[in-house]
Amino acid sequence: MKQSALVFDVYLGDPDQDDGRVVFVLPYEDNYSMIGATNVLIEGDPKKAAASEDEVHYLLAPVNRYMTTELRETDIVWKFSGVRPHYDDDAKSASKVTRNYHLAPADCE
Repeated sequence: MKQSALVFDVYLGDPDQDDGRVVFVLPYEDNYSMIGATNVLIEGDPKKAAASEDEVHYLLAPVNRYMTTELRETDIVWKFSGVRPHYDDDAKSASKVTRNYHLAPADCE
């Protein structure tokens, strides 16, 4: 996102987000801002992970509620998706999965 399109860089704790998650807008490089983050379960090859249209809308909605300049998909100059493994702790949503380490002893013979 070209930084000139944004008025300021912030963390948004938006009470209107259904999942209660925080969206951030941070300076990136010299002329851009990075907006994130989402937490979506992927299936299949992690190398093929990509930011979906739903994720873009999820991030733009709270940003546009608070910024004075409305951002559109056409303002996005680059998207990426990172994959982070989570421990399966039977959480009801990906955002509720523990971020703590889980160490299990290996079977040693």
